[in-house]
Order: sequence, then structure tokens, then C-alpha cells
Amino acid sequence: MLVPVATARGPAAARANPIVRENAKAGDDGWQAPYASLGSVAGYSSEIAVSPGQELHLHVSMQPAGRYRIRLLRLGWYGGAGGRTLRCIPACDSSEEATSQPQPPMDASDGEVIAEWPVTDAIPIPSDAVSGYYVAQLQLVGGAEDGRVQDVPFVVRAPAAEQARVLVQVPTNTWEAYNPWGGSCVYPAPVCGREAVYVNFDRPFAWSTPSQNPMHWELPLIHYLERAGVDASYQSDADTDADPASLLHHRLVITAGHGEYWTKGMFDAFDAARDAGTNLAFMGANTDYWQIRYDLGRRRIVSFKNWDNDPIADTSLKTVRFSDLRPPRYECELMGVQHLGGSYTHAVDDYTVSDAAPKDPWFRGTGFHAGDSVRQVVSGERDDIPPGQAPGQACGHPMTILFSHPQTPQLQAAVALRYLAASGARVFSTGSHDFAMGLEPGGPLEDPRLERFMRNALDDLERPAAPSSLTAQALGGGVALTAVAPADARTHLVIVRIGHGKNVKVHSVRGRGVDHPPRGRWRYAATTVDRWGSSVRVVSKPVRVY
Repeated sequence: MLVPVATARGPAAARANPIVRENAKAGDDGWQAPYASLGSVAGYSSEIAVSPGQELHLHVSMQPAGRYRIRLLRLGWYGGAGGRTLRCIPACDSSEEATSQPQPPMDASDGEVIAEWPVTDAIPIPSDAVSGYYVAQLQLVGGAEDGRVQDVPFVVRAPAAEQARVLVQVPTNTWEAYNPWGGSCVYPAPVCGREAVYVNFDRPFAWSTPSQNPMHWELPLIHYLERAGVDASYQSDADTDADPASLLHHRLVITAGHGEYWTKGMFDAFDAARDAGTNLAFMGANTDYWQIRYDLGRRRIVSFKNWDNDPIADTSLKTVRFSDLRPPRYECELMGVQHLGGSYTHAVDDYTVSDAAPKDPWFRGTGFHAGDSVRQVVSGERDDIPPGQAPGQACGHPMTILFSHPQTPQLQAAVALRYLAASGARVFSTGSHDFAMGLEPGGPLEDPRLERFMRNALDDLERPAAPSSLTAQALGGGVALTAVAPADARTHLVIVRIGHGKNVKVHSVRGRGVDHPPRGRWRYAATTVDRWGSSVRVVSKPVRVY
């Protein structure tokens, strides 16, 4: 049976990739407009994520009443512009009236603030909108702050039928957890005025620290991925919680930025995806650290941060650190690293290239040598391998250290590593929020060596796991073939007969098969193939047929 070896790589794949086509369009830098003073214009959306063809519902207020327009922007690469204006509402040369909405009271018992403003604008999302980071930018028209803006960020998902090779999970829970608008968030002063048990998405964003703004840690990664033409789509934390199986529709799942607040459903989804053979890349630190719950249709985050105060009877859902659950659920069991400490008060540090660099394929062509430094990519908050692990192990996983920042005490240490799961999935953890800063095209920390490292890493992580072995044995004029392939329902096995300088025939087998080649000396190569591409090849020892 002749079966072509499928691959989604190369120029044809690039032409079919929505990210490549989108970023070929002319961008503009309007998304970098100066911000208006806090409160002069404010707004929020009824949806943190939408699909193409749906509507985004905005709630806008101005103090005092005045005029504004909305610029609908998509953030990406766009030849370095960083964004593209899709349209203006009502138009780019006109405006609409905004009234003043009341400042909502804070709930005295739990600290919750809900704006409950009326819908002022229903914005249709184009049916051909490409998945990604979007902003509804509220731009003041007239007055002392003419042209200044406030942003309402949201995510556009991909249509269900479009299953990109890579999925980026956007840390919208952490956006909201640190949002102090109205005087409360999940932290006490000085981060917020009051620590709240409930934080609601129905209020404007006014981040307490610039680093929690998605423009800080997430946008450098997005610029890198979109400049590289990575076939990616995007979804919010709540999307993962609502549809855990969505992770299985991709070969690689990336977490962007600071994804500190997860639900049990999100953690379960990532565990299941890895165990099914999906590769994972954690591009920040302090990820899946606090467990939260949702209610009100995933528009409210519940975060007691205390075992005894949380009234829920199901102990697996208590809103405490995952590591404080009973029994504990350590994030290192998923990521290979653990948040042991570190804080925003610690200095940004350098990573050191590990001794694995000369031989590891992820370092091929980078110019890195063991002991080289990657400057200022270790953030204040950072992750490390927990103490007490066996040599070469991270929470039971065989791992390879790629970069490290050793430090005493250990809470100031950091490590970036890769481990191999039993399913064949590869899991990469950067151990740092600032790792993507070294990937930012044109940024102050851009390091071409690190960019090449990341391209090598993606080339591996975007592939299915290879067969673990392939044997070919002469048997009565034929060749008995035995391959051990990963147990991934999304893949099939392809074996190619190699000889006389070319691949002369392709066989698809279920682990075992018999080939009947002409007399001669032959070798075979096995790959696993999924809908997006193929694994690296595993080659048999030569076998002679008489």
C-alpha cells in the first residue's frame, strides 16, 4: 500500500497559515496611543473571548460625559508595526456620545465590585477575523485629552473547524486577579485597596502593576510567534475550563505570560493533554499556582485563599495553592518546575547556558556554548526544581536542564528545562516571566541566539512523538518490521523502505508488518504522522534479503 509521507511544513504550509496571511497585511502603530487619565474614559466587555461572527458588547463611561470612538485592533507582528486597525466605530473620522455611569459600590462583606453599566456598543467581529489578541480601544475625541485612549483587551478564538498546530492560552484569570478597578482585587494593599473573595470581569481593567498588563510579558512572545509565522490560535483561560478537550485539537499548547490563577478543570485539561501526547510550553513562571473557581457563567473568580474560610464541601476545589490541597497537587508534576519564591523586589538576573548545549538539538546553530550568559531574562518571580529530586529527575520526569540561575537561598534560583513524559510528549518550562523578552524582535533584550534556540524548540514541539524503536529482520525472503509507536490516537505510523539512495516504497503498518523487497541490503525509517506534520525519523539497522 503506497502512502505518502504527510507534512505540514515548508512554503505550502506557510501559504495556508492564517497567521502568515494576516501578518502580511499593512499594520499601524495606533495601538500605542498614549493613555488617558484613569477614569476619564473607562469600559469593559461582556465577553473576555469571542469567536469570529459573534458580537463584542462594550459598556463605556466618561467622566465628564463626552465623545469617543472605538478602534478595533488586532495585535501581532505586521512587519514591526505590532498591530492592525480593523475598523473604527462609528468611523475613524467621527465619534459618538458617552454618558457618565455611576461608580459602583464595593460589597462590604466580600469586596466584590461589579460595574453593571448598560451596553453602549455591540461590535460585530468579522467572520474572517484571525484568532489572536485584540483590543477595543476607547479613544477620546475633543477636550484636553483628545486622542488619548483606554484599552479593553479580549481574545478572538479560532473557529472550531480550524485546528491550528499550536494553541496559545491567554492568562485572562491573572489579568482579572490583579485588576484593582473599584478598589479591590485578590490582593490587599498596596496592590489593591482591599483583598476580595470575588473579583468580577464586569468592570474595566486598571492594572495595579504594569507587569500584569498583557502588553508587558505576553506581547513579546506574540510578536516572536507571529513574526516566525507559527501556525497558532488563541483562547482564554475560561475557554480551556469550558472545553478541556480543546487542547487535544493541537500538537503544542503554549501558556503565555503570568498564568498564576487556574481552575481545577484547567489543570486537569493540561494533565490529560500531556498524557495524550500533546506537547506543552510554559512561557512564564509562577504558573498554575493558585486554584480558583468560577461562577456566574465564568464571569466571576472565587478566591478565598484560605482552606477554612472556603465553604465548599468538595476539598479538591478549595481555593488555596495547588500545593496546599489535601493531598497536595504540585505544579512541578505538570511543568517540571515549581514556584519556590522570588518576588518583584528581586533584581532581574541572567540565565546561564547549561552543559547540555553542545549536544542538545535545541541548541543547534545558536552559537551558544556551555556557560554563556543570556542577559536579564530571569524575572523577579521565578521557578526552580524542588529540592529532594533524584539526579536527572524533576518530579518523577527525566529532564534536561537548558538554562539555569543557581542561587542561595533557593527561592532566588531559577531553571529552564525540558522533560519527556511517558506519552512521548515533550514539556518545556522557561522558569521565568521575562524569558520572552529575549525573543522580542527589536526589543532591548533581543538575543538572536535565544531566538534560534526557540525556533529549534518549536520545530521539535510542533511534531508528534517519534516511534521509540524500529526493528527490521530478514524472514523467509521478506523483512519482518516491528515498530513501537506512541499511544496517540491522533497519529498513524508510516514506515519507509530506504535503498539505492532514495525512498523506494512506503508502508503503513500497525506496529508490525512484512515487506517483500527485491534482493539487496535495505534499511527502514519509521515516523508518526498527524494532521499537522510528522515526527523525526527512527532508522533501523541494515537488513539483507537474499
